[in-house]
Amino acid sequence: MAKLIVIAAPSGAGKTSLIQALLEEAGDLKFTLSISYTTREKRVTEKHGESYYFISNKEFKHMIKEKEFLEYADVFGDLKGTSKSWVENKIKKGWNVILELDWQGATQVKNIYPDSETIFIEKRTSELLLKGFIGRIDRYPVECAVHFSEEAILWQELLLKTV
Repeated sequence: MAKLIVIAAPSGAGKTSLIQALLEEAGDLKFTLSISYTTREKRVTEKHGESYYFISNKEFKHMIKEKEFLEYADVFGDLKGTSKSWVENKIKKGWNVILELDWQGATQVKNIYPDSETIFIEKRTSELLLKGFIGRIDRYPVECAVHFSEEAILWQELLLKTV
């Protein structure tokens, strides 16, 4: 039976690298990665429909109103969400669906799909979390510092809730 697998971590913790390695090793095991919708600007290296589905705030809010998202969240000023129908269709067809989420999305999915497999990747130190941001040259230093401090607080709160 196909599974819903959630991999959640703070930004820069290595979710994408872990998922890429898993997909490469999976071979014929029918694993697929869900592509999220977002309202943020597309980066030069990204492609619509591969990295994300880039849509307007108006389109995103319409999708919320129509209950088209399995999960969605405001992530540091940008809306991000996962298509409910896409995930459900893939699972019905026997695909193991991987969701790459932050703590907000992971919590929503776990509440809706308590049998989903959830993997939380925890950075061991604040220094490692900061190193994950340093390599992101497309962010301004101030934005990166704010993002880092907010991520650290949110993950600390999440970990305290699970103890």
